[in-house]
Amino acid sequence: MPNRIFRPLVAVTVSLLLGVTGAFGQVQDGKTLAPADATPGADIASKGASATCAQGFADVYPCENVDLLAHMDRTAFEAGHYRLNDIWGWEDPDTGRRYVLQGLENATAFVDITDPTVPVFLGKLPLTSGARASVWRDIKVYDNHAFIVADGAGSHGMQVFDLTQLRGLTGAAPVEFAETARYEGFGSAHNVVMNEATGFAFAVGSSRGQCDRGLQMIDVRDPRRPLLAGCFLDQRTRRGYVHDAQCVVYEGPDTSHQGREICFASNEDAVSIVDVTDKAQPRALGVGAYPTSGYVHQGWLSDDQRYFYQNDELDERVFGENTRTLIWDVMDLDDPQLAVEYVHDTPAIDHNLYISDGLLFQANYTAGLRVLDIADPDDPVAVGHFDTTPDDNQTSFNGTWSVYPWFSDGTVALSSRSEGLFLLNLTGILATRLSSFSAAAANETVAFTWTMRRQAGVARFEVQRVRVDGTVEVVASIPGGTDSVEAREFSLETDDLPPGRSLVRLVSVSVDGSTRQLAQEELFVVPGTHVVTGAYPNPATESARMRLVVANAQDVSVEVFDLAGRRVALLHQGRVEPGQELIVDARVAGWPAGRYWVRYQGLNFSDARMLVVGR
Repeated sequence: MPNRIFRPLVAVTVSLLLGVTGAFGQVQDGKTLAPADATPGADIASKGASATCAQGFADVYPCENVDLLAHMDRTAFEAGHYRLNDIWGWEDPDTGRRYVLQGLENATAFVDITDPTVPVFLGKLPLTSGARASVWRDIKVYDNHAFIVADGAGSHGMQVFDLTQLRGLTGAAPVEFAETARYEGFGSAHNVVMNEATGFAFAVGSSRGQCDRGLQMIDVRDPRRPLLAGCFLDQRTRRGYVHDAQCVVYEGPDTSHQGREICFASNEDAVSIVDVTDKAQPRALGVGAYPTSGYVHQGWLSDDQRYFYQNDELDERVFGENTRTLIWDVMDLDDPQLAVEYVHDTPAIDHNLYISDGLLFQANYTAGLRVLDIADPDDPVAVGHFDTTPDDNQTSFNGTWSVYPWFSDGTVALSSRSEGLFLLNLTGILATRLSSFSAAAANETVAFTWTMRRQAGVARFEVQRVRVDGTVEVVASIPGGTDSVEAREFSLETDDLPPGRSLVRLVSVSVDGSTRQLAQEELFVVPGTHVVTGAYPNPATESARMRLVVANAQDVSVEVFDLAGRRVALLHQGRVEPGQELIVDARVAGWPAGRYWVRYQGLNFSDARMLVVGR
């Protein structure tokens, strides 16, 4: 599809689902307002004390493997009748203090949660002068600044707030802050997306701006001087409207797009993948659509960027199903494939989800926080939950709005619309969080090294090999040691892996016998100097692929010669690292039929294999 830069439409009037507006509530700006059943309810409690999850409850809240650290209801924010919405976090790089940035319908509140059992309300940044209160507010962080938008709020624009102003505040006298700067390239916006690796923000679902509700790309590398960088609208999706997105410097498995800035956008009826490296000429890549979409709302990439986990906000009501999480295989960014549909055991509407350390954290309205272990994308496992609305299990827009799972101390912050802010802590095997993992093969010995960010209740760590038939065997193990919230390093070696390719997993085993996969890696055990896997297919008519693994780092050449000794092709010339597979392809379509030699030449080895070209 050609690149497009769009001017704003004069007017847009769209009904989200014709004929069922009354069932969902008022439709405004292409989004569904909370219906009558989502009016504020009575607050369950005021600022609450910690409660351990025991026998299925933490205080009055249904739970599993999640403890309550603290609870702040709306009165703690001086919010009056206004409810909560989005949530984000910030850790001060100079002081190490941790803060929740809590969206309200008429402001953004700031809470010091350095001690998560005693959160401290510091003050609020009111909405932009002249704007109106709104159900939707969204917050992201870059370079110690918060970037804040609101939807359906009139001329709100994007507020910029210098978070270092929070330093030294005690909360004794809550402060009414003023914005540091404002970007006025649009009126309202449903969300703001931030790529902290590049310093670009992306306003989505905006109105009264230049980008017609698609991606409005904003240069915020100087946070106090945001500048419009470009626009993108994907008309292959419903109206091209972008509801939410995640934008990254792509490091996933699709080698043709590695190193590019890629946005994964949730566009109402499809997932749209866009290359935004060149802001003046963004380029549409793949689109993922499915026949039973209610409203493609939001999603997040797995840690390895192989899968995109997506929620659908309206399918529960439209189709009468339980909560459904859609898992896209995005190995090919030009052709995403729906791999798995995971159906939960509740009928709640799913809203926002994020991924951290192999766990999927979902804010599912009346079902509260839901935690899935996604080590195996084909078979997610529900491992924890915390329900903020114990008396409401309806398919409605009450309850949990969003979740922030990335605080360095493991605190999980959860916003619930009428109930307030909840600070939570994963327990047991879920509290075990991996920081890094590596595996290095030297001849027949493989050394494993990993760092745990925190751990609890780990009896031992196991290194497992996955056999071809899918079964596993334990090839090495090490005691887990004592519980710790400090970083700890572990290492072990084994000679028990067979020669060649192996898929290995690092697994933690808890004292009660439950397990959790922490990491997975493919490696090669190389007895001797090297291992060559000959050409496939062989004979070949179009192309043939060869593989090489070396035991030691060295420069390697891969050349093809005919039987007269003439060089036909140089397939590779350069450095090869130990244990990493070199894959080379010979394009043989134009070669004469016959036999050829493929020669592999390294510093301390030489090898040759026959390749047959047929017609």
